[in-house]
Amino acid sequence: MNLIFVGDVFIIVTSLIVLVAASITDIKKREVANWLVFSFLAVMLALRVLIWILTGSWTYFVYALIYGVVAFIIASLLYYGKALGGADAKLLIGLACAFATAPSFLNFNYGIYLLGISSFFTKNLFIFDFIVNCLFVGLVYSLVYSFVLAFLNKERFVKTFSEISKEKKTLRIVFLVLGLVLLVMAFYNQINQMLLVLGVFVLIFPYLYIFVRSVENSCLIKMKSWKELTEGDWLVKSVKINKKIINPSADGLSKEDISLIKKSGKKVLIKDGLPFVPVFLISLIVSLLLGNLLIRILEILV
Repeated sequence: MNLIFVGDVFIIVTSLIVLVAASITDIKKREVANWLVFSFLAVMLALRVLIWILTGSWTYFVYALIYGVVAFIIASLLYYGKALGGADAKLLIGLACAFATAPSFLNFNYGIYLLGISSFFTKNLFIFDFIVNCLFVGLVYSLVYSFVLAFLNKERFVKTFSEISKEKKTLRIVFLVLGLVLLVMAFYNQINQMLLVLGVFVLIFPYLYIFVRSVENSCLIKMKSWKELTEGDWLVKSVKINKKIINPSADGLSKEDISLIKKSGKKVLIKDGLPFVPVFLISLIVSLLLGNLLIRILEILV
């Protein structure tokens, strides 16, 4: 029996089950239980140690440690930059350990795109594929989710969009000129597809930025009472309660903060994030079925 094959199958099945469960709670409650995330990480590392002991394949475990450390650094930067929630960051670390080596039965060979790089490296780019796919899936997912929010809160959204659009008039003009220059260059070069795509993206970028900011300000920032607060919620503005000031932080509200808000009876401004765990789930499925979406797109364009 090929133990590495069995281990890879177990990793994929377990990861999918955990991500489905985490996605459901993330959508419903905007939180994922710590026990689920830490259990997933512990099981993945324990499995890789066991396979290493039974097969002698030290890379099966050591690469998990290496990718885990790298993912910890990246996740920490994203977390403190408020691009990821705490549970999202922990799940990213767990997934990096889980897929530190590519599943043995997958055969996405990118050697022709990475000339001069060893075949071992090109066969173990699965976690890189996953992260790249997260960027693509995350963009589409965020836009679709944001359009739904904008539709459900259209009056507030339209007003906010108009206000921000006026504030960013200079930004729109600069990107309009740059986008037109790229489009002219694209047609001058007998319709260069890369320049054409880049030119269109530059033209629509300021409106995407204004759209996202408008959704955030009109749909995601809400006044909440202590009954609606949960540990880790992101405070928008500092709030003074007696002599203590609770400031916004990347770690969000603590239990002590919520207790103080409860005693004061005040309402506070909270920024809700998009439930991001479904992006991990969709990206993992895409990575298993298609490999790297960026390379697939380049294959179509080139």
